[in-house]
Amino acid sequence: MTTRRTFLIGSVSAAAVALSACGESAPKAPTATGSPEPQAVLDEERLEAALARIDTALAAADEARDAQALAGYVSGPAARLRAAEYYVATGTGDDSAVHTFTLTNHLLAVVGRTLDFPRSAVVITEPEAEGKAPFMHVLSQEGAREEFQLWGWVALFGKSSIPKTPAIAVGAEQITGDSQGLVSTPQQVLDAYIDALNNPEGDNGQAFADDLLRQHVQGFRDTNFDEQGTITVTSTAGSDGIRGLRTSEGGALVMAPITIEMVYQKTVAGATLNVGEPHATLLDGGSEIIGTVTVTYEATIALSIPSASEGGQPVALGMEKALAGVERDDSAAPAE
Repeated sequence: MTTRRTFLIGSVSAAAVALSACGESAPKAPTATGSPEPQAVLDEERLEAALARIDTALAAADEARDAQALAGYVSGPAARLRAAEYYVATGTGDDSAVHTFTLTNHLLAVVGRTLDFPRSAVVITEPEAEGKAPFMHVLSQEGAREEFQLWGWVALFGKSSIPKTPAIAVGAEQITGDSQGLVSTPQQVLDAYIDALNNPEGDNGQAFADDLLRQHVQGFRDTNFDEQGTITVTSTAGSDGIRGLRTSEGGALVMAPITIEMVYQKTVAGATLNVGEPHATLLDGGSEIIGTVTVTYEATIALSIPSASEGGQPVALGMEKALAGVERDDSAAPAE
């Protein structure tokens, strides 16, 4: 993926997110009989009930900072992100680490069209305050006996353009990592984006715009230890796969988890190196790096992928990340 496409990133507001997307009208009901046809997985009433159910559970879990209370309401990447936010908020006393949103306060909603499981829905919610970002969320129902749960979310970048999507009554084709009819499969696009995180000067690094997640990762990589230590930053795909829906134009809106791991290592005996905040507060045994300190972030990325017929470059629409753990290994100290 070497074609470069300009994608403006700026301050985020509700007006900055272009929702070309009020859905299409529903088609007339088919008259033919035979094998069951895929149907929209939720109607508006059931979608609103699912969103309200998750909102209520999230509010209670947020107040208690209790990740266990998320069970049955928040799953997969979203559960790990929320647990990481509670970890930081509890350890540092910084309540702003928990990014709140109200799912029922949405600008756009589209649901999957399928007879199979898992089933997905995508919701874009209003900013919680002036100057804050709107959020894009993916909901998932894993089986017939399970409720829809919040599977992932991102804060949208400024100037993000959300393609037109089908109406709830119509539903949209569900997208997986190997879905066809796109400029590249979603898995190929995710792999290319992760390569851009790991190799910013490579072809994929030049193809994707310099978005906020890329800036954060590069900021980690640019830490200066004056040749007394090193930092290695590695991004990898999560194990939860890719979820998304087909747009009206045949493209795709997808979301996927990413794990970012930073390893700080002291290489010069006798040197004094320290990690910064909030890592220092959360690191057992003080802020000094004796051997190695490993910092792990959970992240989620949303991507817009054009259809094969439309062509063009996939773009990142938004991201979320949270500090999930800080661990030290003093046994890796350099020899005296």
